[in-house]
Amino acid sequence: TKPRLLGTILLLSIANWSIEILKWQSAIKPLHRIGFERAARETLLAYSIGFITPLKLGEYPIKTKFYPSIERKNVVLSHFYCHFSQLLCTIVFGVIGVLYFISPMQWFQNDAPWIMVLLVILFMLLTYSELKKRLNFEISLPVKTGVTVFLLSVLRFLTFSFMLVLGFEIMGNSLSWPQTFFGIWAMYLLQIIAPAFSVFDIAVKSGGALIIFQGLIPAPIIIGAILLQYLLSQLLPLAAGLVIRPNSIQNR
Repeated sequence: TKPRLLGTILLLSIANWSIEILKWQSAIKPLHRIGFERAARETLLAYSIGFITPLKLGEYPIKTKFYPSIERKNVVLSHFYCHFSQLLCTIVFGVIGVLYFISPMQWFQNDAPWIMVLLVILFMLLTYSELKKRLNFEISLPVKTGVTVFLLSVLRFLTFSFMLVLGFEIMGNSLSWPQTFFGIWAMYLLQIIAPAFSVFDIAVKSGGALIIFQGLIPAPIIIGAILLQYLLSQLLPLAAGLVIRPNSIQNR
């Protein structure tokens, strides 16, 4: 059973990054129609550079290198929409997860969860408004493209959540899948509140999971599941991105 679960997680990891590539292909479509192969190269190369920068900010200048300088601002906008939609999904599902673990009475007695969520939403809106103002974007993402990118973000969020659920299952988790799903969603909400370098992502994610699942899942199971997902969903694509040559991307 465990080899089968491991194989399923590997397939989900491939699906996870395929969805991310499709997101970029969809977001950049109003400017340039690019093939899946080129979108994959751009996505993985940008990820490998952004891996060592806070909040993956290094991905932005890398993406702009592949397009004419006159379109730099709009390439940044397209890439920002990809990240913004994924953050929005994390907040929505994260709030659902927190609601599951905190009773309604506790929510009304404790303002901290509400303040936490509102601060994250406010930060995202202010960041978007300021970025758009400073760069003076010449275009906005078409509604159809925005909806497509958001739906792909939802699908990607559910995919890597399911990866972690199966990782917990392999490590011997005794909680039901719904409980584990809700806990993982709450954990991801904590992760975006404490942003860090991707290289430290495993520490932030482990800390959040230990807080959420305290007393429910033994720490070795939590750490083992997160290590497994980190290897398949972050280190493998990082290795793939590191072998891509930037000059091999144009005109594909």
